[in-house]
Amino acid sequence: MSIKLKRLLAGLIDFYIICFISSFLVYFITLGKMNVSFLSLSTYLLSVYALVIYKDNFFGNASIGKKILKIKIISTNQTGLNLITNFKRSLLLVLLPIELLLIIIDNKRLGDMWAKTTVIES
Repeated sequence: MSIKLKRLLAGLIDFYIICFISSFLVYFITLGKMNVSFLSLSTYLLSVYALVIYKDNFFGNASIGKKILKIKIISTNQTGLNLITNFKRSLLLVLLPIELLLIIIDNKRLGDMWAKTTVIES
């Protein structure tokens, strides 16, 4: 399987995990009432945003999807990975259609270019 396909599948796995965790969090906060309120909507959106931004910090610079598909993030400028680097990588995911297209074309997202990282097979 190509690294590009692995990255896309890892992103899909992470998406489902983030949606599940965020939904569970809202369910817990609203005590199962699941009515749409400002609290439930803002909790959901903030938890999705936080999980997307920090998903690669939990398991040694790889998200759950990356761990499952045996790929990892490395620094291309030998400075190592840290919270700020992963934040930079994930921040540009708001441009998801562009980021997906760049992965398909060159396996390099704007977030990778900005943070000076790349994804390789582990």
